[in-house]
Amino acid sequence: MSRGCVHLRSIRTGEAVWCVRLKLDNATEERRTDGKGSILILTFVIFAILALSYQATFPEPSADRRFPVEVAQSPLPKLLDFGRGVCIPCKAMAPILKELSEEYKDRVIIKGIEIDQESALTKANRIRLIPTQLFFDAKNQEVLRHEGFMSKDDIKKVFQKMGIK
Repeated sequence: MSRGCVHLRSIRTGEAVWCVRLKLDNATEERRTDGKGSILILTFVIFAILALSYQATFPEPSADRRFPVEVAQSPLPKLLDFGRGVCIPCKAMAPILKELSEEYKDRVIIKGIEIDQESALTKANRIRLIPTQLFFDAKNQEVLRHEGFMSKDDIKKVFQKMGIK
């Protein structure tokens, strides 16, 4: 064994020393290396693999992840109501939202969102309680966030403050 290597793999206390067997032109030669270069290359390869796989998981860019696809492109003000079908206040708000969507048709988009079916929207809008109503102006800027039941009159007052008649 050349250059002080006793085994194929020898390790000194306090530093990593590896003996690597190389095959050169049908002859074998043992070479001693400290492993620092190998560790650096291995770290870089692992980082590159992780970075590429992480980058590949991003979805296609959308206009705004806070809105459902059918609502995001609209130039109208929006009311998003986040709830769940089994929630009692959410059930009480459903007919109110239906009436308001008919009354304010072509002036405001009113959309009920089931948090179980739209978990990405729920996370993007940082919903903590249900029901939660989010009011957005025509430029998609959040105007008001309300948590809990909201009456028809209270919603109409918010619409008036937003300049919706």
